[in-house]
Amino acid sequence: MTQHERAAARQTVQATLQSLIPGAALAALQVEVTEKFTELGVDREHSWSGSAMDLGDRIVTALYGSGDQDEPEFFRSGATYTNQDGYKAPELVWHFRCASVTTTPTGDRIAFGFMQRGEGGRWTPTGLAERDWNSGWQPMLTEGGDAR
Repeated sequence: MTQHERAAARQTVQATLQSLIPGAALAALQVEVTEKFTELGVDREHSWSGSAMDLGDRIVTALYGSGDQDEPEFFRSGATYTNQDGYKAPELVWHFRCASVTTTPTGDRIAFGFMQRGEGGRWTPTGLAERDWNSGWQPMLTEGGDAR
């Protein structure tokens, strides 16, 4: 599983968790999971608590493993990304549609494509660098859960 696919799966799991409590901000949700079982005739339990985002990461790891991702994280040609973090109003969210990825003459990766502010906003041509990727872009998903 590539890091891009892992990020898309993580976004799907986190959106599902957030939908369980309508109106809740995912980053603010705290969850507790308790497993109760009997081992050698003794009742036992194992608990974990943390943020819903951490639980989302644990679920993705449980489903897909934590194995090596076969490509470095960066924008991918043909994919659409968002900087929505659960706190931004829809009109403040940026979308980036990556048209191509290349390197600069100095060897730095750069993604060329189009940016849009808010749904229905005007698409503007732009280029995004490694530092932009590291600022929290996530793949957008279709209704079926696939990355756009």
